[in-house]
Amino acid sequence: MSEPLLRVRHLRVEFPAARDPFTAQVFAAIDDINFELAAGETLGLVGESGSGKSTLARALLRLVPAARGEVLWRGRDLLAMQASELRRIRRDLQMVFQDPLASLDPRMRIREILAEPLKIFEPSLNARELQLRVERMLERVGLAAGLAERYPREFSGGQCQRIAIARAMMPDPKILICDEAVSSLDVSIQGQIVNLLHDLQQELGMALLFISHNLGVVRHISHRVLVLYAGSAVELAPRDRLFDAPAHPYTRELLTAVPAAHRARPPMARAQAPGEAARLDETSSGCVFSGRCVHRQPQCLASAPHLEQISAQHWVACHRWRQLASPPPPFDG
Repeated sequence: MSEPLLRVRHLRVEFPAARDPFTAQVFAAIDDINFELAAGETLGLVGESGSGKSTLARALLRLVPAARGEVLWRGRDLLAMQASELRRIRRDLQMVFQDPLASLDPRMRIREILAEPLKIFEPSLNARELQLRVERMLERVGLAAGLAERYPREFSGGQCQRIAIARAMMPDPKILICDEAVSSLDVSIQGQIVNLLHDLQQELGMALLFISHNLGVVRHISHRVLVLYAGSAVELAPRDRLFDAPAHPYTRELLTAVPAAHRARPPMARAQAPGEAARLDETSSGCVFSGRCVHRQPQCLASAPHLEQISAQHWVACHRWRQLASPPPPFDG
């Protein structure tokens, strides 16, 4: 991969721990997140609901405030920028949300939705140039140019997601963040949208941060994968390395939880039921996964492991990864 476009360093996002917004208590929605993203690269971001994936995506774009850390865009910290400077850079950092209908204004025609980013970032374009750009983008995402006069309600979910992608692509971004962009779509449509994103990436050389629960889709599209649990990064590895030889107990649990016909072993037993709140309170110093891990030892409860490099481009946050380094079951997703 080329020189990173984006470097995230020690990023932390906090929210009030109680309903009272004036309380002094907070919890970390994400804590000490570090990664890089290069042009032309796709970084998959996985983890169960509540792990902090969407919060991380929004923090990168300053849609939610960060408590500390850096988000370096070509060496410049987005978190420290003035609003006017950030506004100019937003054209390079675009996002596609999970629900396409909710992210498209129902009162606007598709032509207006797609032209809006150009009016903001390229105000010198005349009406004819805007129309041509909109029509070309619709065709690029697999929709007829003649559909530009319709409203979002006149399209299917898959078509609306193509429109949402088209809107994000209008200012020619260098990084596209896809937050569960295919999860609400039928399986056949998911494949079409993933292939569309891949084709756009190959054509334009943009980077993708691809958030998904679907591990099969993540494996198909990603170059590297970052695994989050309870707001913390527990593993970061090249795609094939992570799926073929996961080092963290939680990553193994994610992979064995995917239904498959022939597993080498059953899913791991759990010390805590899935879906329970696993986030440690602010006074705890142990591993975030210790309440759920059947392999925990006193060391796991006493201190939090940091990401440790265990091979080329492979990092894991686990005190016991060496003892657990047996061959995992194959991933069939």
